[in-house]
Amino acid sequence: MTSILLALLFIQLTLAIGPAAGQVAIIVNKEAAVRDITKDELKSVYFGELQQWKDGDEIVLTDRKDNDVIAMKFYDDFLGRNQRKVRKLWLRKVLRGEIRPPESFNTDGGIIKFVAENKEAIGFVSAASVKNSVRVLSVNGKNPGNRAYELK
Repeated sequence: MTSILLALLFIQLTLAIGPAAGQVAIIVNKEAAVRDITKDELKSVYFGELQQWKDGDEIVLTDRKDNDVIAMKFYDDFLGRNQRKVRKLWLRKVLRGEIRPPESFNTDGGIIKFVAENKEAIGFVSAASVKNSVRVLSVNGKNPGNRAYELK
């Protein structure tokens, strides 16, 4: 009987967490004009190649200080380069005066707060931690929770 109750509790918790659990969400400020971004555009943003939004505002990158699970999913699985290599790329571009260094945070909460307060900012966080204070971008027309969403 106890094992049946535990199994039911596990199923209920799994359903409550939802399909976006474990996925990475790309977030921007609620006032940002952008609603969707392609995978190629997102790579260009994080590789320092695309530095302005379509409205001309400078893109302000955020990064995670530690190479945690969310960072590994984003950098390794989605961008195809590990965080260390991307940071080396940024450092070269910063030293040449090509880009501004990303704002770096320890937690999803720090990234969410910064993005909510800065119209030009973009960040990546766990989809489960997203608050109403920011907008989640769709990537190639798909949102976290969609089976075809690429940031899993």
